[in-house]
Amino acid sequence: MQATMQLFGIMMAVMLPVSFIVFITEYFKLKKNTSAQLGDLQKELEKHSTKELMQEVVALK
Repeated sequence: MQATMQLFGIMMAVMLPVSFIVFITEYFKLKKNTSAQLGDLQKELEKHSTKELMQEVVALK
């Protein structure tokens, strides 16, 4: 029983940091991709808003 607990302790000591590193890496990948998508959407919105505003100015003139 004692040997099993020692083996379990060693496995946990190895697997917890590895799991934590994988989780953090995946989190930052997701955050980077989400930020890139948000930037693209903001550019798209600005592009369309500018066109609409220019059309409105032309219509008002």
